Amino acid sequence: MTDCVIVTSVVETSDKPLNYCNRRSNYTHKQRFEQTLETIDSVRKYMPSTDIILVECSPPSKYMEELSKKVDYFFNLEFNDIVVNSPEKGKGEATMLLYVLSKLPKQYNNIYKITGRYLLQSTFDKSKCEETNNITVCRTAKYGMNNGMHTFFYKIPSSCILDLKNALENYLLTENKCIENYLATHLTNLTFLEHIGILVRWAVYNTTPIF
Repeated sequence: MTDCVIVTSVVETSDKPLNYCNRRSNYTHKQRFEQTLETIDSVRKYMPSTDIILVECSPPSKYMEELSKKVDYFFNLEFNDIVVNSPEKGKGEATMLLYVLSKLPKQYNNIYKITGRYLLQSTFDKSKCEETNNITVCRTAKYGMNNGMHTFFYKIPSSCILDLKNALENYLLTENKCIENYLATHLTNLTFLEHIGILVRWAVYNTTPIF
């Protein structure tokens, strides 16, 4: 069995506010498209033997046509209201992940999740993620959030997929919960890395740290 990388992406964001910000993105649709292409290129470069599955939530367009050609598998939840308009950004992410996990084209040893527009860096070491059979993540405490796991990149071994699906399904039933904190407190099989090697492009903040 091989590994795969799920890229979650919304190129054409709506104008609905988030619960922590009155805008969904600092970037134009064209910029988000170009940044997602860069994400895919970085995965090809640093994880060359993995399948890439892109899950989008944008209307059919030249952006979607070109993106679909760059990946091995392409899914589009176009017009899904939770993904496009929910003020809780984590709800959209959970919806997209659950959709893909229910439609995996084959069995994989490990599934990696990366947020679209974020970039793997030369310091990324896939072998570090594979040292345990746990879900491998980066702790949010290093960015001022306690008891959380960053969801912009993590590894899910096949043995943990059901646990993650259950946690995501239960998270969707909550209100005003941070997905980073919720998953970290409802998943017991976590291993935290001090460094992953990923450049983070926050959608609404101007900093671009490397974790």
